[in-house]
Amino acid sequence: MVVAAATQTPEPLLRELCLGPLVLAIPYVASLLPTRPFRWFTNDLSYGTYLWGMPVQQVLTLAGLGSLGLYPYMALSVLCTLPIAVASWFLVERRFLKRRA
Repeated sequence: MVVAAATQTPEPLLRELCLGPLVLAIPYVASLLPTRPFRWFTNDLSYGTYLWGMPVQQVLTLAGLGSLGLYPYMALSVLCTLPIAVASWFLVERRFLKRRA
């Protein structure tokens, strides 16, 4: 409700004041979530997503796909980054983690 009100407000200062409580609410809600909600999924794609996210977004922008709009661009970025993150996990990261252990 707060987010909906903040996005509809034309006044920038009021928008920031409405979104301010989210800075406190999001970490609190995240602390209530279970740490491993998907126990069947043991692969860690977070580092690959972090590592390859920005280069993929830069390539998409250079290809002119940034003009699609924010939400299509974000969806396309995720759809293009995840396969690379999966490949990074299975071909590189997992092998090196097994060597370390």
